[in-house]
Amino acid sequence: MLNITVNRRLRTTHRNSCKILFSDVEKCISNYEREKKDTEKINLINFQDVLCEKCEKIKTLDELILNQLVEDEEIEEDILLNEQNEATKFEINLKRYITSITHCLQNENLERRNSSSTVLKNTVNLPKINIKNFEGTLCDWQTFYENFQCAIDSNENISDVQKFTYLRQYLEGPAQETIGGFKLCGENYKDALKLLKETYGNPQIIINTHIQNLINFEAVHDIDDVDSLRTLYNHLEVQIRSLKNLGEDLETYGTLLIPILMSKNSTRN
Repeated sequence: MLNITVNRRLRTTHRNSCKILFSDVEKCISNYEREKKDTEKINLINFQDVLCEKCEKIKTLDELILNQLVEDEEIEEDILLNEQNEATKFEINLKRYITSITHCLQNENLERRNSSSTVLKNTVNLPKINIKNFEGTLCDWQTFYENFQCAIDSNENISDVQKFTYLRQYLEGPAQETIGGFKLCGENYKDALKLLKETYGNPQIIINTHIQNLINFEAVHDIDDVDSLRTLYNHLEVQIRSLKNLGEDLETYGTLLIPILMSKNSTRN
């Protein structure tokens, strides 16, 4: 039990450090919202970076401690459940402070944009970009990457460690596992993004996947089944449009496409 004792003591140290930071963050947010000083903005960004790193370290220790408890057959189920609940509560509270900093900085950026736009007679309100989580489906990579690049990667007001935090939040399943070995720090952000692009952004593999999707889609067996016919049409449109966006000319795969389309119509005489 020596290791678990050391790990718990280390986690307690990190948690107590965060609790002290929580108070400082609240004061900094209050001062910044009131005075809008650049020094307070820098402090907020630094607080966020530190809390993000603390969050990752504490989460790692939580998982390690829980695994050590599970291996001990004498530990009761209630103790395990209490350990997990305590870890979850602290993580939620920690992320609440990180989110508060993010909202404060975002609101300030929004106020500056609104202020600068008052000189214009006609303004355009751009819609908020909703980024759908990416789980590793090759055909979804291009859309995900374009949205992420526009909203997060190209935003100069967000630090690399913050971008990395957002990136991890938008990943699921195999895609999340792909960058699972990277420590949450600014230096690793570009390497993690590069690995994702190398893994899921190979144009030829994506093209092959779209072609395979055309081949594997279920045929329509009833000519009166309007819903199935519409689904088939929409599916074909998506695949063909995606191939076109990847620079594939219809003429290069047209001879392959025609028999594929014919095979999907099993209702013909």
